[in-house]
Amino acid sequence: MGQNRYSIGHIGLALIIGELQKYEISLPTCKKLIDRIDIEFFDDQVDLLQAGKIKELIVLIPSRHDLDLEDFPTVATSWDELVKFAQDEAINFFPIEIGEMLREKLKGNW
Repeated sequence: MGQNRYSIGHIGLALIIGELQKYEISLPTCKKLIDRIDIEFFDDQVDLLQAGKIKELIVLIPSRHDLDLEDFPTVATSWDELVKFAQDEAINFFPIEIGEMLREKLKGNW
């Protein structure tokens, strides 16, 4: 039997799904919302969080599915950055703070 190995990014996505399900969002809808995240940029930011280079990690799930992710990275590293997106870009999104949860998982706190 092989081993299943998951990256910290995969754990982050699972945490996001768990947060969405707290709002009674179905798994198929969670999948559609997760698809709106720039996963490559998300993984890069998770790596920075793991290395201790950033303190916060907030996923921003845009309300629109057709948003150009080059102009809206779907991940913020501070609440100030999140407010800037909301004010300056006038983009509606659902924020989920997962930085603290991921740091706890990295420490072995489940």
